[in-house]
Amino acid sequence: GNLDKTQADAWDINQGHQSARAGTYATTLPAGREGVINKDINGVVRWDFAPLQSLELEAGYSRQGNLYAGDTQNTNSDSYTRSKYGDETNRLYRQNYSLTWNGGWDNGVTTSNWVQYEHTRNSRIPEGLAGGTEGKFNEKATQDFVDIDLDDVMLHSEVNLPIDFLVNQTLTLGTEWNQQRMKDLSSNTQALTGTNTGGAIDGVSATDRSPYSKAEIFSLFAENNMELTDSTIVTPGLRFDHHSIVGNNWSPALNISQGLGDDFTLKMGIARAYKAPSLYQTNPNYILYSKGQGCYASAGGCYLQGNDDLKAETSINKEIGLEFKRDGWLAGVTWFR
Repeated sequence: GNLDKTQADAWDINQGHQSARAGTYATTLPAGREGVINKDINGVVRWDFAPLQSLELEAGYSRQGNLYAGDTQNTNSDSYTRSKYGDETNRLYRQNYSLTWNGGWDNGVTTSNWVQYEHTRNSRIPEGLAGGTEGKFNEKATQDFVDIDLDDVMLHSEVNLPIDFLVNQTLTLGTEWNQQRMKDLSSNTQALTGTNTGGAIDGVSATDRSPYSKAEIFSLFAENNMELTDSTIVTPGLRFDHHSIVGNNWSPALNISQGLGDDFTLKMGIARAYKAPSLYQTNPNYILYSKGQGCYASAGGCYLQGNDDLKAETSINKEIGLEFKRDGWLAGVTWFR
């Protein structure tokens, strides 16, 4: 377990660096660092039920609260936000549970399998969603705190197979399934009619938008670690991901490690990286309104809205590095693009 507390910076720590804003927010100050109060506890029970076979049950709980230091999204503090200095304005609760089976056999085959559940509750003072009040505590909110709940389930299984064919190899085969479910009673409440709005959006309810969102990813992966010589290791890999909203993706990879004498190793790699959009990015009910500052090529206001027709982000990553290792000393340099 753990318990620690860090004090917040003074509210006027940046005195002399007032913002250039005019009107209500003239001479407002950028804030320093928030204070933090952390409380967490974690436990693991392990059972070695057979040679090379074990089960681990893990459970944990944590609570992180802040000590407000005056920060606002647009340096738009006022008497209400200043009155919250030193108070706890957001709390983050986490619960996690997992069951893991690790196994091995005399023929060198090993396996690792786990199921994991994590629940996160983000509880915070309601904030403005539109224009200059975005990210600022909402003094007119009907609730003291609003909650965002995220449930995350992960199933993972992989097996490592030693192969003695032509060269020494270790083939890894695996699969994974991940589901995320979120209930957000705050971020989906931007009004579409009245003041601080841009008007109705076709196909989107002006009221009573669902606070729920969900996505699943199913994955298959394979990797083969091949010792071509005593100093040369080649590792090709391939991963397939199916996202319930954005569809399929293939991610190949190739890594090479070449020993250069006793002390140096040359490492090279190229891979196609993949990043699925978040639950907010794919949720059409997630809507913010900007009065103009956040709108590209527009002097008027605009909506920022989630899109369930998004594609995943992909990139080709390359790297080459040189590693030095001798008598406990380790150093390296890597070029990455």
